[in-house]
Amino acid sequence: MIFIANFKMMLTTPMVVKLVHENLDAYKELASKAIVVICPPATALRELQKIANHSNIRLGAQTCGAATAGAYTGDISPADLFACGASYCIIGHSERRSLYHESNDRIATKSALLAALHISPIICIGESSTEREAGKTMAILEEQLLPILNALHGIADLPTLLIAYEPIWAIGSGLTPDQGQLCSIFSALKEFMSQKAPDIAYKFLYGGSVSTKTISTLSQIKPLDGFLIGGASLDFQEFKKIVDYFHCPASN
Repeated sequence: MIFIANFKMMLTTPMVVKLVHENLDAYKELASKAIVVICPPATALRELQKIANHSNIRLGAQTCGAATAGAYTGDISPADLFACGASYCIIGHSERRSLYHESNDRIATKSALLAALHISPIICIGESSTEREAGKTMAILEEQLLPILNALHGIADLPTLLIAYEPIWAIGSGLTPDQGQLCSIFSALKEFMSQKAPDIAYKFLYGGSVSTKTISTLSQIKPLDGFLIGGASLDFQEFKKIVDYFHCPASN
């Protein structure tokens, strides 16, 4: 299983360093049971690289620029993220799409740059409540994924893609789709990937109000390979309980 901690912009670099340093041994223990990826603000990556050096803890970025180098004030090059120890990078998060107006094509460009550096893209896809009520969920998800798959065509030695379904209406709301809805969506996504990208390795994640309160329900979704965790990842004990749910028999 894969557990990705997305700290967003909730913690300063000193706060991130303190959180990871104080729980370093416990993070290492969790990472011996599953793939654990910490995605801090970019300013904290270099410090975490030093702290987590030679450990099984993996690092990821929360976004990247759409070019490797150039006159792009404020952007962060995928190559620089790689140099800071990032082996994963979140792209297409709904907050980036809505607040920064990132298009599907721009996200596809990012995916190709990351893949060329062998950084695994964590591709966020999801629909709004309006789109869901209109029955457009799969059309929206396919529209978000197809440009990425096209952009990756021809890149040698692709890393495994992590496709994170995050319904926009569920993020931070405490709400989650029911088990039947999720099983149906992931089954349809699996069929879509088999048709459009049969040679690309991928794993499915779920994000959107993942917590100790929702993990029991979410654990029943068999096509899932892991979770993209936002708010619950800021509390280490909460994050640990989510990981341990899958690896401690007593908790199930």
